[in-house]
Amino acid sequence: MRERGIAVRLVMEVLKSGRAVGRPELDEFGDWRIHMRRKVAGQRVNVVVAVCADHVECITAW
Repeated sequence: MRERGIAVRLVMEVLKSGRAVGRPELDEFGDWRIHMRRKVAGQRVNVVVAVCADHVECITAW
């Protein structure tokens, strides 16, 4: 996120109100990964998150 200049606030907005792109996929660690997208603050923000047993982890954002 830092490398691409995407603030945590933008990622949180995508997680809260974004749309899924495609279907969730099971990764090699047994977690579900989902690609989400939303237009926030005039820019389209994409986020890939892993849904783990006890938390959600941001994998990448662009």
